[in-house]
Amino acid sequence: SPPKQDAGFKAVSCRQDWHQTSSQVVVTIYAKNPLPALSSVKANRTVLEVHVIFEGNKIFQAELDLWGVIETEKSFVSMVPTKVEITLCKASPGPWARLEHPQKEEKSKANQKSVGVSFLRKKSRFSQYTFYPSDTTVAVFQLLLKIAFILPRNAR
Repeated sequence: SPPKQDAGFKAVSCRQDWHQTSSQVVVTIYAKNPLPALSSVKANRTVLEVHVIFEGNKIFQAELDLWGVIETEKSFVSMVPTKVEITLCKASPGPWARLEHPQKEEKSKANQKSVGVSFLRKKSRFSQYTFYPSDTTVAVFQLLLKIAFILPRNAR
């Protein structure tokens, strides 16, 4: 799991943006020099959870209750030196009125625990950037993916 704030990471906010096509929603987080090996992007069909470590010790975290439903297996993440781009594939084509569902405020912790999440795959075509240690990242990422499926997700 991603490092917690008390592990010497400073929680910060980042500028965010989003745009869409009929089949995709692209969420952009402007975090300079993200560290893929320490960052994670998780999602189920209606929730997106982002933990980005960047500039060495800064952490940006967000959980979005999405307006529509997505196909997690077709969604992916790209990390480049200036930003993190999360491409979400819509389950059914058509415009979203907004990125987040308006009724996101109150959600019980029990509900959150029982929601299964899977890591979105990171695009390896950005491995030419030196900050992205592709071999290590892939190994770490596969391990995280394995752990995510092994860990019991059901609330007690």
